[in-house]
Amino acid sequence: MHEAGWDQIAMDPAPDELSPDERARLARKGEVLFGKSCGPNGGSTCAELFVAHQLRLGRIEVARDLLRFLDSRIAALRGDDPDGRLSTTEALAARIRRRLDNEAAKG
Repeated sequence: MHEAGWDQIAMDPAPDELSPDERARLARKGEVLFGKSCGPNGGSTCAELFVAHQLRLGRIEVARDLLRFLDSRIAALRGDDPDGRLSTTEALAARIRRRLDNEAAKG
């Protein structure tokens, strides 16, 4: 007899087991969630929840991929921000950086 949930735990890939295709798929998913959450109502909660979930799974690189994407968006928005998304995007990036720092502090 085995503990409930053990099969699921054994099936979850370790962070270093993400294939390049899976990592690219997750990066695209994070970008899509950012686009949806930074719509007219702002908030960026979908992308932030995505990062929290990825960190719980131990997928730090997925969170870093989204942060790199956000940094590129911030750079672009500094040059042209007709919809006023710069401050929302900067705030989201800062929250993700704090989450990553907290993960690093855990060891």
